[in-house]
Amino acid sequence: MQRTKILAIAPYEGLREILLEQLSARDDVQADVYMGDLAAGAAIATTLEKEGYDVILSRGGTAMLIQETVDLPVIDITPSASDLLRYVRMAQNIPGRFAIVGFSSITHTAEELFGLMGIKIKTVTLREEQDAEATISALADEGYSLLVGDTIAVDTAMKLRMNTILIASGKESVKASLDEAVRLSALIHASVHRNLVYKDIIDKSGLSVIAFDAQKRLIYSNLTQDQLEYQRAFRPLPEYVSATLQEGEFHITRRIKNNLFEIKGYRSHQPAGDSAVFYINRRLSIPRLKDGVVEYYHMLDANQEEKDPWPIDNIGAMAAVMESARTFGKVRASIVLSGETGVPYDDVAFAIYQASPLSTSPFVVIDCSLIDAKSFDWVLENEKSPLFEAHVTIFMKHFSALDEEQCQRFIRHAECSSLSQRNRLIFCVSGQAGENELMKRYFSTLDCCLLRIPPLKDRPQDIAGLASLYLSALNIMHGRQVLGFEEAGNHLMTGYDWPGNNDQLNRFVKQCLLRVTSPYIPSGLVLEGIANERKMFASTASMGPPLYGTLEEINKHIALAVLREENMNRQRTAQRLGISRSTLWRMLSGMSEQNQVDP
Repeated sequence: MQRTKILAIAPYEGLREILLEQLSARDDVQADVYMGDLAAGAAIATTLEKEGYDVILSRGGTAMLIQETVDLPVIDITPSASDLLRYVRMAQNIPGRFAIVGFSSITHTAEELFGLMGIKIKTVTLREEQDAEATISALADEGYSLLVGDTIAVDTAMKLRMNTILIASGKESVKASLDEAVRLSALIHASVHRNLVYKDIIDKSGLSVIAFDAQKRLIYSNLTQDQLEYQRAFRPLPEYVSATLQEGEFHITRRIKNNLFEIKGYRSHQPAGDSAVFYINRRLSIPRLKDGVVEYYHMLDANQEEKDPWPIDNIGAMAAVMESARTFGKVRASIVLSGETGVPYDDVAFAIYQASPLSTSPFVVIDCSLIDAKSFDWVLENEKSPLFEAHVTIFMKHFSALDEEQCQRFIRHAECSSLSQRNRLIFCVSGQAGENELMKRYFSTLDCCLLRIPPLKDRPQDIAGLASLYLSALNIMHGRQVLGFEEAGNHLMTGYDWPGNNDQLNRFVKQCLLRVTSPYIPSGLVLEGIANERKMFASTASMGPPLYGTLEEINKHIALAVLREENMNRQRTAQRLGISRSTLWRMLSGMSEQNQVDP
């Protein structure tokens, strides 16, 4: 039996895992699976187009972009009706209004499905990738805080600081697409068109080259298989096409892993229309420090690859903090972020950067908690250190981890080198570290703005929604389809003080996700997990409800624990648990006489 040769390009990790699972069970196809979103995915397709593939599988905007740049048939792994129902149900667990936004492959199915069910959900269809920003900005102005959609819509919404849920393609959708690929294999004809821009490219240099037409469609790439690991350097190039065509040239330097890339763009004049041609040169290799000491990011790299995503905590009390961060970002001032360990310092710092006039330059993170003597010397003294650059945003993460001698050296360097005048500085200090006299003097010298990030214990009403956001991101990362927590589990999470804050909650949700096999995370698992968290953090709070007994007995223990926390006030307890006072009374029937409650 002749097997269909498929090139599968997954825009996100979860889809890649489902593809590999489905392919392992089939003997009628031969497939290679790569990761690549939008332009990066199109670059992979262009590079591998001549390798004898019959068809390309991808999804959403990436599939559309690939279809515009190659001659092979492209099949869109369209989410099924069950996929849509699954993620709309998840969206209903998150506070605020939501809308479904995406290309017609998603929205037409959604309109038909929810129309038949008599459910009214705001649905907006994107005609082109360029429509996304204006469309989603309008939804935000109308009061929509959550967007459910495909990768282009979600990526755009995150840039606009909206909460998001990606409609992932499930196993049924992937299987249907593979079946379609097999049926179409007899019609496959591979051919690559070259245009007049090629000679211009070849004549100029032997560098890595990517070219786009005026509509930001990929028309050429000479990337080799070995160069695909640097696809992060190429992903934002379509965003620079317009500037390159208008100005005639473009230049940016970006760090990818341990290499610094120089990207130069030029306008190529051709009879069929101008093209933007980008030449990518690996300028230098940065000496490896202790892992994680210095990291470079670009605004378009948010929530991509290598690191866990930075969910935008834009719920409840944090919304005001994020708004203050964006306000601070618009002025050229140094910022001090203070709060407890584990609060979302990264999110807030990146929000400042996104709103800053320096957002087109790199965002540099220096993790002071990882600095040893050798690394600290390099950061302060080496000319390749980010402290010697200009017009970049430098985030001094865990600045309070520096010892007194390191702090003095940093202050002397900053004062002598005009560091804060050349760059935007953001400092992170935890606990009582801000009382350090050296830090006080330095922050006073810089005339820093102070922004406090509230701990989770001060905003318990946000915990359930934030946990759902974490769950959504982790579903995509791990290829899972867990819909949420049981209601009792949400109440348990709300009642815990989370001394490790967002970091602890994110880790906790991940642990629950990896252990559960049902659509919802059971409250018993949450109860067990919180008990372990209390032990881990040596919390001074009373131990949580015991795990023994029937579900009815466990619920009674939970209700009694909340009742005690509310000073035996039955009305407040019922409101917190989301039940009526009569239901609470039935749950607590048989309670010992010593636990007297108010009427």
